[in-house]
Amino acid sequence: MLIRIGCAVACCAAVMAAFGYETAAEADQAARDLLKKRDYLAASKAFGAAADLETNVVKRIGLLGSQATYLSWTKERGHVPEVIEKIVALKREQLKDVKDDKARADILMNIADRYDKAPDKALAAIDEVLALKEIQSGKKSSALAKRATILIGKKDLEAAKKALADLEAVAPDKTLSEKQQKERVLDVKGQLATAEKDWAKVFDLYFQIVTMSDSKKPVIFPGKGFNAAVELMRAEKCAEARAMLERVRTLNLDYRSVLEAVDIEGRTYKVEKNFDAAWKLFKRTLEDKAFQEKGDLGGLVRKATATLQALKPAYAGVFEFYDMIFADPAKYGFGDQKKLAGLLVAYSESTWHAMNHERMRDARKRIFANGGDLSNTGMFQSLIRHYDNLANFPEVDKEKTIPATPKEFFGFDPDRKVVHAKDFGWNPTNATECLAKALSAEGATTVVVDAMPGPWYIWSIDMDAAHFSNRRIVFAKGCTVLSAPEVKEKDAPGWYRRDMFLMNGISNVWFEGEGELGKDVYIGKYRN
Repeated sequence: MLIRIGCAVACCAAVMAAFGYETAAEADQAARDLLKKRDYLAASKAFGAAADLETNVVKRIGLLGSQATYLSWTKERGHVPEVIEKIVALKREQLKDVKDDKARADILMNIADRYDKAPDKALAAIDEVLALKEIQSGKKSSALAKRATILIGKKDLEAAKKALADLEAVAPDKTLSEKQQKERVLDVKGQLATAEKDWAKVFDLYFQIVTMSDSKKPVIFPGKGFNAAVELMRAEKCAEARAMLERVRTLNLDYRSVLEAVDIEGRTYKVEKNFDAAWKLFKRTLEDKAFQEKGDLGGLVRKATATLQALKPAYAGVFEFYDMIFADPAKYGFGDQKKLAGLLVAYSESTWHAMNHERMRDARKRIFANGGDLSNTGMFQSLIRHYDNLANFPEVDKEKTIPATPKEFFGFDPDRKVVHAKDFGWNPTNATECLAKALSAEGATTVVVDAMPGPWYIWSIDMDAAHFSNRRIVFAKGCTVLSAPEVKEKDAPGWYRRDMFLMNGISNVWFEGEGELGKDVYIGKYRN
């Protein structure tokens, strides 16, 4: 015990030195403040600091759980297993003082849940649960179902079937009703059928689970059951998929499941390239008064446009669908101003996705006529402004002149301070950092991108107003700038092949290439 206290004191001292927090509560509050700023990495570190300062084991486990959660949202997600091991170590410490098998089973199942990314360790924890002498049927059933699920994920179907047989042998008691047990067995059978791609069986099993409910409330059909219809659709067995959906519609469905069924049926018509059938389906659903009252009309329209857009070129089918609704909004459930406003936002999105200026102007007119504004239209607002500017281009103004030389352009001699990019550390395999430093060099009026023995390979350079404005950029004769290869690690620099030069708000920048146009200087992602 004295050793543990000494370690805790040393740990607290180390945390205070590293982070400046004096108490767990202070670090916890700092983490929550960082979450509001969406700084998840810093927040996860603050939660870790709070855990190191916390003396209550239960609270400490909770803080470490928060650390693991938010760490998994960052580029440092590879360290999550280390945090999980800390949690498991604390859980194991708790086990030493627990004699009751029911309580031990709860802790061990929690450990198995923590190991969601380490199946073998999770299975080991479950085996400990099943080895307990006084285990209740509810916990045993839960452990065996989880064991089967993990084995299916590992593609060890024979071992999963053995776990299923053991699960079916569990007798209901006061901790496990017959209905709970049957649902659990059917779910595992459904997972096995999914692994074996027996889609008809998958659907039947999840249909059985839903029909076991004695509730009079509308039911939500399981996503795993809907997935069977989707897989048949992908295999171009669309008639079989629609037959499944017809069975689903015989149930007293929650309107979220109604929307899901309509969406999947619409997608079967997309596979079959049957525009008329898809149109009739979405129109019929929009006209349904019960769906208008309780369903997600906006969601239905978005599902419809996603399908119809693929069935006619240039968004023609999408705009026909919107025109049908606009002809009589009340008939299709958009009679009140608020619902119509939501529809118009969706319409505006379709117009800019289609890059259709005429339709964009129509959307703007309808939004204003409905008493709205463009504050919720995102990209639409920006694009329509550019389209309006292009419609008035070029301006006829005899007094306007275009500067003939860089000196006329800037109003000062751009050769006042010339820097050469090669002097910032050219790298033959990746020169991103070198070129970025050169282009943003403090006080530079001209930056020369020199011709080198090989291309300037770069990922992407963000050019902001503060560091890249008011300068002449010269690409020397013989200069080549190409895209550097992408990296495989997600979210790492170079992971996604972005634009090579991203210019945000810069002004007074003169780009110049030496030599013959299109021949002596080459800038592009690929050589070809």
